[in-house]
Amino acid sequence: YKILPKNDFHILKVRIEEINILIFLKNLVNLKFSYFAYLESYIKYINPKILITFVDNNFNFYKHHFKNIVKIAVQNGRRIDPENFRSQVDNKINFYTDYIFTYNDNDRKIYENIGGIKSKKFIAHGSYKLNSIIESKSKSKTKKFDFIYVSTFRKFYNEETSKVYKNVSSSEYIKYEIKLIKIISEFSMKYNKKISILMRFPENHENSTNEKNFYSEHLASTKKISFIFSKNYIEFDVLDKNKTDSKRILSSYENLYLANVVIGVDSTLLYEALAAGHKVAFFSIRGKKNCLKYRTFAWPYKISNTGFFWNSRLDKKDIYNVLNNLLNITNNNWKNYVKKYSYIMKKDPGNKKLKKLINSIA
Repeated sequence: YKILPKNDFHILKVRIEEINILIFLKNLVNLKFSYFAYLESYIKYINPKILITFVDNNFNFYKHHFKNIVKIAVQNGRRIDPENFRSQVDNKINFYTDYIFTYNDNDRKIYENIGGIKSKKFIAHGSYKLNSIIESKSKSKTKKFDFIYVSTFRKFYNEETSKVYKNVSSSEYIKYEIKLIKIISEFSMKYNKKISILMRFPENHENSTNEKNFYSEHLASTKKISFIFSKNYIEFDVLDKNKTDSKRILSSYENLYLANVVIGVDSTLLYEALAAGHKVAFFSIRGKKNCLKYRTFAWPYKISNTGFFWNSRLDKKDIYNVLNNLLNITNNNWKNYVKKYSYIMKKDPGNKKLKKLINSIA
């Protein structure tokens, strides 16, 4: 809604939420029975100038080929599951789009080399959502939380025998994270700091209770813990008029501005926080199995296992060092220091590059 021409776009729902009966019946008459054929007929019927998606890991998008329609894909999350990307590749099919907007310059390798996707042009612009709010003048300078730990909780966290990958069970996937949050808990007690968990699920979600119980169990050694529930993505300047600003539910991006230090393992939100200028501690400790190596800090860039604000070794001393580094560095020094890592998550405030491209076509 923010970047497309007003009242001049159509939303195609691709998860079978609804079916256009007219197009469905026309396909039946023409003996076209697949859902892919239905989507293709739908797009041809609408006949847009641009076909754009934020579901950049849906390979159906790249299978569609139209002579007079420009296709644009916008990266909407870190693609740290290359095995899944590779499994969708069919050498008989030509995967193509005109443009792909990526988080950084190196991400093109994921689409080209792993996904087999050809694109006329790759444009590194960072996170669309972050770019949409990064210009806000409403950023809070008051730090309400010592540490915000970004939750990556999934339903399978409570299902020990379920498979995350072919050779990685749920229990193996989370065992190092459990050790990590216990070390962070010990650190917070030693230095009188409070841990706040930025929950992945909203408070009324069916998985919310399980998520809260998971962290309560493993952080039981400290009483200095709180849970932060976020509203789904909203703009900084959008307020709930029925509530005061202090009582409304904030977005995840807004909550990050309240943290002195943001901590986590491999969430996309951590990289967005880094791009936004927050002090961020990255602990890439999932394990050494081949399918987990893509979850190391800054992948697909190759960076050393330890650094000023990251660590890929589950070593108590190293973890303490990273946290102390971030607590002790001044905001100005951090701002200057972290500039050399801006290539990991690019920025384009206001999504000017994407808007410019759309306007040039539309």
